Amino acid sequence: MPGPYFARLRTAAAGSFFPLIALIAALVLMGVLTYQGSGLVTITAPSGMMSLQQAGDTKTATEIVECWTTKAGTEACWDAKAATKTPPDKLNQAAAIQVLLDFPFIVAYAYLFFALGCAAARYASYRGLGRLARFATWTAAAALLAGCFDVIENIGLLSMIWFTTQPPLPCLTTLASFAKWGLIGISYLASLVTLLWPVRQTAL
Repeated sequence: MPGPYFARLRTAAAGSFFPLIALIAALVLMGVLTYQGSGLVTITAPSGMMSLQQAGDTKTATEIVECWTTKAGTEACWDAKAATKTPPDKLNQAAAIQVLLDFPFIVAYAYLFFALGCAAARYASYRGLGRLARFATWTAAAALLAGCFDVIENIGLLSMIWFTTQPPLPCLTTLASFAKWGLIGISYLASLVTLLWPVRQTAL
């Protein structure tokens, strides 16, 4: 089972305002990231920073980063949808800021999904569903693990933006991204299943 630090986090998530604060912070930061990231849309990065997350290979990552970091590249692959958002000479700075802003967002959403998993575990335990409660506890831990993979992904993104897109950075960054999204999906869906799981009625 998870260790003492995990137990302390579970205690903090129960009966406190921290989950609500995390929800508000996640929503605000999501809006900021969406608006700020819209300026990173180019022909080579139609999904902005998400395109670099999913690049997977050096060729694709290099094409994306060159559009953000060199004036010649920006002018060659400029996307009209981003023209009113970020000036061509500031796309490199905007790309780095996008990743840096994601770090507090990681803390907010990871704790939010963790709190949801803990709530599901408490509810299952209250209904006498011991196995389901233990399952939900592990899915809460998956949310924290997703945050760890997101940090690894962000380190890879910053390394590609600031330094190099040479192997194995693009591949490792994409793998971390896939792991992050998979763990988030598992944590969220498992928590919902636990909360909605029916209790069998025993016949009198």
